[in-house]
Amino acid sequence: MRRLGIQQVLGQPITWGDDFYKGIEPNEEWKHNVMMARMLMSENLCICSQATLELMRIWREKDYYQNYLVKLPTSEEKPVPLAAFMAKQTA
Repeated sequence: MRRLGIQQVLGQPITWGDDFYKGIEPNEEWKHNVMMARMLMSENLCICSQATLELMRIWREKDYYQNYLVKLPTSEEKPVPLAAFMAKQTA
């Protein structure tokens, strides 16, 4: 590079353990956007929202815990074909 007039300064090789990779640091705007997205998500997907708690209360009052949406076989029963399982659901 001396012929072109460009001085090249090579960085010294890092001895193992002397320095560590610091990675790419996000800027403050990105951190703020991520924080706002997390807050919005926790508000919208909160499992303890008033609507969810009200549904759980009604579910308990009506004793829906005994009702199943799908009739599952017990562990002692033999596996059944899909058509037989579907027929059992509509019966």
